[in-house]
Amino acid sequence: MYQFIFTTKVPLLHLYTKALFRKFTSKAGLIFLYPLTRFMVMNRLQQFLNTQTFGSAADAGLLILRLATGLLMMTHGWPKLISFSEKADQFYDFIGLGGEVSLALTIFAEFFCSLFIVLGLGTRLFLIPLIIVSLVIVLVVHGADPLGDKEHGLLFLAPYITLILTGPGKYSIDFLLQPGRKKMY
Repeated sequence: MYQFIFTTKVPLLHLYTKALFRKFTSKAGLIFLYPLTRFMVMNRLQQFLNTQTFGSAADAGLLILRLATGLLMMTHGWPKLISFSEKADQFYDFIGLGGEVSLALTIFAEFFCSLFIVLGLGTRLFLIPLIIVSLVIVLVVHGADPLGDKEHGLLFLAPYITLILTGPGKYSIDFLLQPGRKKMY
């Protein structure tokens, strides 16, 4: 009877909201909770991926922040990428899957995700692996070390958190690809 409610283009989101719907409707009989829950989750996802502008000076500052942190982090990922076979055995295994997998994930974050941040493409999405790598460096690798050894990781973590909160700004591919954006003539 309510099958028309369960159509969506996002299969994982569909399964998540359908499970919530079943959980609450079986106990409380709330028939209209599913569309509301689906709307709330989709709205949050759209807000997360939305790119906003803050004025020309602030958008230029976000561009400089993206370029500086992305290019500087790429200089950490490039040596790991070109010497993968030598570093794979001795690399710190932070997830328990071996040094090779840990190094591959670190290279993905430090080089490839940084490249996407420099371009401003999928910025918030590609900041997540970089934040995770920075947290592992600060809390696990240098966890027992003094603040001076953690400082490098913290100095990368601060702009990553800033960019995930603000988004990439107007001077990014994300802004150009955003549906419904106003023309800049």
